[in-house]
Amino acid sequence: KTVLLSYPQNKENEEYVIGADVSEGLQGGDFCVVDVIKKSTGMQVAHWWGKLDPFVFAHLLSHIGKEYNMAFLVPERNNHGGTVVTTLREVIKYPKSRIYREQVYDKTKMIETDRLGWITTKQSKAILVDDMRELLRVQKSGIRWIGTLQEFNSYIINDKGGYEAQSGCHDDQVMSFMIAQEGTARSPKQHFGEIKISHDSNDWRSM
Repeated sequence: KTVLLSYPQNKENEEYVIGADVSEGLQGGDFCVVDVIKKSTGMQVAHWWGKLDPFVFAHLLSHIGKEYNMAFLVPERNNHGGTVVTTLREVIKYPKSRIYREQVYDKTKMIETDRLGWITTKQSKAILVDDMRELLRVQKSGIRWIGTLQEFNSYIINDKGGYEAQSGCHDDQVMSFMIAQEGTARSPKQHFGEIKISHDSNDWRSM
């Protein structure tokens, strides 16, 4: 059984950012992880990890996002993350303005287009690590959950210069947290009252 670990606080007129590391949800595989960051402080205020089908995980993300004042979502779009992003927009109708987007050059159309979600590459992971290293240096990491801290302690640079979890360990909680923190720096200013928050008619837990 999985639960949302949350820290009590006053949410009124507070902006939140949610980072999400996506997996296919299979037993024996990686975990899906959600981290909620309070934008004004950079503190981790909620955390969820477990194994869910990407479609159901999108509904969970939407549910948590609405609980945190229509939080700005930064879901990873690699692999099964594409299903999560598509479900958020085309099925759930989570506001496009509250989902992280990147401009990508379309070689076929020879134009730049918007792509929703965070794409993790060797280059973008290095940006995440550098920015996280700076937060740690100034003692403003925002980490509160022991599971997140434990995974950071086993996150290494491999022989090829890449970043990964040590053998036998996971880095899903590391990735969701770093993506969330990156999102706090890139999220637009939220204007409360512009978007009406309507909760899903279907509970993700019943899917």
